[in-house]
Amino acid sequence: MMIQIRGRRTCCDTGETSDTDLWLEIAPGDSVGAIVLKLSGGVTGYESMYLTHEAYTNLIAVPRDWLANIGSRDYDQLVVPKEELVRALRAYATK
Repeated sequence: MMIQIRGRRTCCDTGETSDTDLWLEIAPGDSVGAIVLKLSGGVTGYESMYLTHEAYTNLIAVPRDWLANIGSRDYDQLVVPKEELVRALRAYATK
């Protein structure tokens, strides 16, 4: 399932933050209840996260931002706000 979301990108050169459009692919993981999140349009093209069923449940119960890329002198920082992440996870759960 692909869901369009908004992220916050902080430029590694200027420190300026801006909103950015992203696509989040959510797919079943290799164990029962696990899921895999993959971003399209991210900083490096390799931003992804594996969530066990327990981690997925905890993230819905106590939302946190996803620091998809910590940033460096070469790569911008990329954060998926918790509101966007929870909205996408809930859409996946009700599909």
